[in-house]
Amino acid sequence: MSKIFQGSERGPLLEELDLGNNMIGDTGAAALAAALVAGKLGIRSLGLSRNKIAHIGAEVLSRAVSSGSCPLLQSIDLVGNDEIGSTAAGALASSLRSNLGGIVLFDPFQAALESARVGAYRIDLSGVPLHAEACKRLAEALRMPKARTAMLVLSRCSLGNAGAEEVATALRSRPTSAAHWLTELDLGWNGIGPQGGQALARLFGSPAGSRLETLELECNDLGNEGVSALIDALGRASR
Repeated sequence: MSKIFQGSERGPLLEELDLGNNMIGDTGAAALAAALVAGKLGIRSLGLSRNKIAHIGAEVLSRAVSSGSCPLLQSIDLVGNDEIGSTAAGALASSLRSNLGGIVLFDPFQAALESARVGAYRIDLSGVPLHAEACKRLAEALRMPKARTAMLVLSRCSLGNAGAEEVATALRSRPTSAAHWLTELDLGWNGIGPQGGQALARLFGSPAGSRLETLELECNDLGNEGVSALIDALGRASR
């Protein structure tokens, strides 16, 4: 891995580099970290999923990001590197605070919490089952003063009515400044029924929902009652 970057003053003009499923381990992660520190990788997105990277590799990457040598880097995908551990994962998430463009994916849920707390613009937890307690923790993170998430993607998360209510309540109680406006909410494929639909409808009566541009609710169980509540709320909000 290190030979790729040897003898080069700066790397190619790549914006995204996906090295997923290449088993580079901590050694490869260290080589990438060295290239980042040396300014040889001016990338915005780095994909390292399922590479057998453990806490050592994550710590080296964290130091590289914290060095300030890779200001363009916005997201690192570390899905499937299960030996990273929560401490190193948290440090890596924190090291991306100044960039705020994406979320660090190691334990996706922990990453989302950290990203929400520090102000990530977009959070995507698609396909991650969120039980009641997880929904409450995510809701708490979204209410934090620095939580400025504008795009929240929670499709296929098994939210149900309870999860939809937690999310809607959290979004309604966010600060009302422009920095906290939500523009996109994806809750498709979540088994949300009429009760959840009514909770989401109340979002449109709040300042936090006034700037919502996209609401994705495909393949739920809203029924006539839930859909009617949403349509009525939209009608009132548009007056």
